[in-house]
Amino acid sequence: MEDNIPSSSETYTVKAGYDWVRGVHLVVPWCHLVWNKLNLPKTSFICWAIMHHRLLTKDRLLRMGMIVAPLCEICRVCSEDHQHFFVDCSYFLYCFNLLLASLRMTVQPANVVHWFSNARNVTKLQKRVFGAAYVALLYQIWMCRNEAKVSQFVKRPEVVVQQVLKDVKLRFHRLNMSKLNQRDSSWILNL
Repeated sequence: MEDNIPSSSETYTVKAGYDWVRGVHLVVPWCHLVWNKLNLPKTSFICWAIMHHRLLTKDRLLRMGMIVAPLCEICRVCSEDHQHFFVDCSYFLYCFNLLLASLRMTVQPANVVHWFSNARNVTKLQKRVFGAAYVALLYQIWMCRNEAKVSQFVKRPEVVVQQVLKDVKLRFHRLNMSKLNQRDSSWILNL
């Protein structure tokens, strides 16, 4: 008898059928960062595209044969690719550090996915809020880049981080996450 055909003694369930049709998928370490319930859908989508290196950064546009200047639209120092734009760019790093200061956390930008998967010294809520703020920051940085490309204007990092915090607080309050312990409650109020 073939391996993929269940024997007569096995029970059939909808879940088993769904799993069989779907096939085997690896769980990536960033899935909970991207699909955090505190994220807005638009920010989750941009973060998913970043994790797959699918945004149309200038290095991708050049590989597609388009004629574009390779410099980063925001810092105008380095060539624009995913690594530069979301890890190494001085503008991103400044915004990231402002965000960390606002959240009173310490994380290295290149280690966010690892930190998010393995953080032990923060509460579950703090981890979720940080994840949502980080994903919102990636979204805002991408929007700043697009705005700079069109208008040659770059928002001040303080404005970007304020928008990120505003979006995360609004999402937090809309989800009515009211059952908080004292530590989380005081932490979220002071953001």
